[in-house]
Amino acid sequence: NSKSLIKINVCDSVNSTFCKEESGVCIISNGNAINAGKFTTQLIYTDQVLQLIYADGDPCKGNSNLRHKSIISFVCNPDSTDTDPVLVSSDEKTCTHYFSWHTSLACEKQVKCSVRNGTSVIDL
Repeated sequence: NSKSLIKINVCDSVNSTFCKEESGVCIISNGNAINAGKFTTQLIYTDQVLQLIYADGDPCKGNSNLRHKSIISFVCNPDSTDTDPVLVSSDEKTCTHYFSWHTSLACEKQVKCSVRNGTSVIDL
């Protein structure tokens, strides 16, 4: 919905008077706030993708057995310094929201480490 405002916080709750205290992702639309997942500080690294999964949000209107969930995938981009997450898609049936966040903070840092052993250099 183009009239919605999405607030996201990484590893902490969203700071907003509209959103529930434990919301890591909050979707505000037409004066209503949906907790799209409770925040957690537990990052997951699977298949070379760093993810933050906020689950156990508000009940899903499409299926009352499900709750809103947000999956934030952090993508390494060494040239990105000050970027925002992008909503890739939202599944209305499962109330799962997928975000992609391109950032240099998700990149592995290469460290040069070597030791000189007499006349040779051992690269660790």
